[in-house]
Amino acid sequence: MYIVDRQTKFTITSFTRDQYHYSVKDGWANDPNGLVYYKGVYHFFYQFHDDTKWGPMHWGHATSTDLVHWKEQPIAFYPDANGAMFSGSIVADPHNTSGLFDNGEGGLVALITADGNGQRIKLAYSKDEGRTWTKVDQVAADWTDDPLQSQDFRDPKVFRWQNKWFMVVAGGPLRIYSSDNLRTGKQSLLILICILSVQIFIPLKLTMEPSSGFYRVAVVSTKWVISSR
Repeated sequence: MYIVDRQTKFTITSFTRDQYHYSVKDGWANDPNGLVYYKGVYHFFYQFHDDTKWGPMHWGHATSTDLVHWKEQPIAFYPDANGAMFSGSIVADPHNTSGLFDNGEGGLVALITADGNGQRIKLAYSKDEGRTWTKVDQVAADWTDDPLQSQDFRDPKVFRWQNKWFMVVAGGPLRIYSSDNLRTGKQSLLILICILSVQIFIPLKLTMEPSSGFYRVAVVSTKWVISSR
């Protein structure tokens, strides 16, 4: 992404602005967050500050139906009393496992790093397909409850696996939490791999083909891959 002087008006035809990949019209942008596909729309959230340098982070928002043409949306999350809005995840909760929805259809749930006096994971939810958001006072996970007692406790990567929610937290050794409802959970595992920020933790299904000279039934196993920016 590009940093563009907010005092200068650029159009999409400007040679100073990326013509294919998404770029902001003005301000500072980094770290894609909350990448989710929901009801026919791709949602792209990202770290944003309305200046030409890094500052208190907001969550910018853009949407697309084809991953090529993007429409800027209003700022999704502003800094608040809990601190700046650092990186996190957004997941679709169509079956209302979180209990945050009363519309019978579920919706989108955001888990955001609040950076202020240490870092913690905050919740927000949207009933209107990401157009507006309601922050929840409840803290999903806090650095003060972390066995490592490290204030670096950020960038939750949330995914669903075998009917349970999992959250991978960075800022040092990876912490893995499990939850039934996205709102409360317990730490399940500590991985002694240092990932400072924005990790990706995904399962890859691998098929083992019959080996030469021996007939074996093909077995599908799952391997977990860790990546970071």
